[in-house]
Amino acid sequence: MSTLAFGSYIPGKSAVHSLNAQVKIILACAFSLGAFFVEGWLGLGALCALVLAGYAAARLPLGCALGGLRPVALILAVTVLCNALTRTELLGARAAAPGALGMGSFVELGGGWCLSADGVLVGCFFALRIAVLVAACCLLSFTSSATALMSGLRSLLGPLARCGLPVDDLCMVASMALRFLPLVSEELARARRAREARGLCFEGAGPVAAARAWASVLVPSFTGLFKRADRLALAMDARAYGSGPRSSLTARALTARDAAVLCIALAAVLAVAVLL
Repeated sequence: MSTLAFGSYIPGKSAVHSLNAQVKIILACAFSLGAFFVEGWLGLGALCALVLAGYAAARLPLGCALGGLRPVALILAVTVLCNALTRTELLGARAAAPGALGMGSFVELGGGWCLSADGVLVGCFFALRIAVLVAACCLLSFTSSATALMSGLRSLLGPLARCGLPVDDLCMVASMALRFLPLVSEELARARRAREARGLCFEGAGPVAAARAWASVLVPSFTGLFKRADRLALAMDARAYGSGPRSSLTARALTARDAAVLCIALAAVLAVAVLL
């Protein structure tokens, strides 16, 4: 579960897996927009409940969501830290700002910096918002194959082709991006195992030693990814990509069940975004 990332597909026969890809794409976009309108913990908790309900309906363990969050763990930690740290002389102005919680408790760190309890709460709120968004997007990819996602995206963007938008090329780029995202995790894991087999230590080392260790992993990983991209470009050129129709994918038609799920889920997201 720890190697799962956005772009991975977990086959299944749940109600979420069988849902039309167009519906899931629309709901993912609506959920992402609605998350930015939520301003309180109650609304964010409701969004978390909706995401957990989606994973339960998809019959996916909670470890899948946690595995999808692992790549953004550093971003979540930095979000909390940046909101928690503040200059000591700015505490009064921060407490007097509209909507502030007050001075609250804080810990002096020296050098004019302090750790604010209110800042920790704000950082946790934004970090949880990011985590909910990533978990929702991972649910989309876990329950939809790349082919289904691209056919659904092509159908949704199809009307824009009349305006000159290269819909087929955009879908191809999105398809390759989805394919390469899990490959990044695979390349990193493979390079790390190779370094560990040669005696390189990642755990318990100092920050300088850890940075050097990870540098020795990132360089071969990105080299391998560029080689894959080069082989992909040569394969596309050998198949005369661009000389004819880009794609022949057709999305599955919406059923009454798909329409009902879309309306109910959109109403739930809208209610949370507006009321909470």
